Amino acid sequence: PSMKKIREILDILPNDTPLAAKAYFSDMSIVLSEIYRVLKDGGRVALVVGQGVFPDRIIEADEILAEIAYSIGFRRPEIWIVNKRVVTRSRTIKIGYARESIIFIRK
Repeated sequence: PSMKKIREILDILPNDTPLAAKAYFSDMSIVLSEIYRVLKDGGRVALVVGQGVFPDRIIEADEILAEIAYSIGFRRPEIWIVNKRVVTRSRTIKIGYARESIIFIRK
């Protein structure tokens, strides 16, 4: 995709999203665009993703990647949560739960 399209896709991210997460979603938008380009009509893809864990937050990567895939042109993705774990900072401070998910996308 063009840089303009990538910027539009990344506009769905909150302004305070960590730079590393923005770079990841930028790269994944390129990956998903290439998958879309080479996949036959009706073709299906499954992506296994974990959420992004940062010291102060958890980034819901599965939801964001599903939205990026949809904005690229895939049908509305389906997300299956296959694992969930407690995330802590400094071993004692709970910051939430991180999911591992499978995103099913279809052209």
